[in-house]
Amino acid sequence: MGIVNSLRTTARFLNTHPLARRNRIAAWSRYLRWQIGARVLGQPVIMPFANGARFIAEPGAVGLTGNIYCGLHEFQDMAFLLHFLRPEDIFYDVGANVGSYTLLASAAAGAKTICFEPIPSTFAKLTANVRINNVEALVNAQNIGVGNRDETKYFTSNLDTVNRVALDTDSSQAGRLEVKVRPLDAFSATTPPTLIKIDVEGFETEVLYGARQTLSHPALKGLIVELGEGGKRFGHDKTEIETFIRERGFAPYSYDPLTRKLTSSSDRGAMRAGGDNKLFLRELGFVQERVLSAPEISVVGYRI
Repeated sequence: MGIVNSLRTTARFLNTHPLARRNRIAAWSRYLRWQIGARVLGQPVIMPFANGARFIAEPGAVGLTGNIYCGLHEFQDMAFLLHFLRPEDIFYDVGANVGSYTLLASAAAGAKTICFEPIPSTFAKLTANVRINNVEALVNAQNIGVGNRDETKYFTSNLDTVNRVALDTDSSQAGRLEVKVRPLDAFSATTPPTLIKIDVEGFETEVLYGARQTLSHPALKGLIVELGEGGKRFGHDKTEIETFIRERGFAPYSYDPLTRKLTSSSDRGAMRAGGDNKLFLRELGFVQERVLSAPEISVVGYRI
């Protein structure tokens, strides 16, 4: 049943992804080549990404396979980042994992990035991806967690792409690592971001509470925040996050990379199709001009 469910999930993803829909045969071909090749080779492979960037894909690399099949796994958010960021900008990647967003920001768009990944084994893969793109000068990689204050917390280490701050109820199989945690405000005083992505498996509210000064800085124009149900395990919900962000002058929008159109999301609780991420923006005129004037992105044979 696990294989059947996995195939169903993959089929749903490939059949609905905007780039895969342009040529489903090509998308399925990339899927089959990767599935077969990963099993035959059994070792890491360097794969093309957007705008000449590259990443290291390993067999079982759950966090990267969507990029292999469709070019940009989280299509709306990743394309927005590429259309919006400029070389003079600073991007914060909170919960960077192996670096998909970091590579798009720095290797593809040329912006500076401060990225945060608390798990040492994942951090090693992140920095390897930075090195193969020769963007060490643009990326400040921090092997720490992000939260509301300077402290030390335990994190899970054996949950692959969904590692997170550990709970007392987590079993020993999840692994427990002691990790230094710092607030974003400790970084933004000297290097304020233009755009922030936060994906920390339910700990987003605590990250935002530690970013009050960061959110108030005029340089910051946008946030990409995961707003799933994971916050409940830490006593928070997505309504609390939305309210906190809105009170700081941001409003939710959806982005269509194919038309480069930003549309206001009037329903606070509404989630976009394709994931739990939500885009919050302020100074809409500035942002709209940015995305409209950006050069085209080259990805899996398409230009968008």
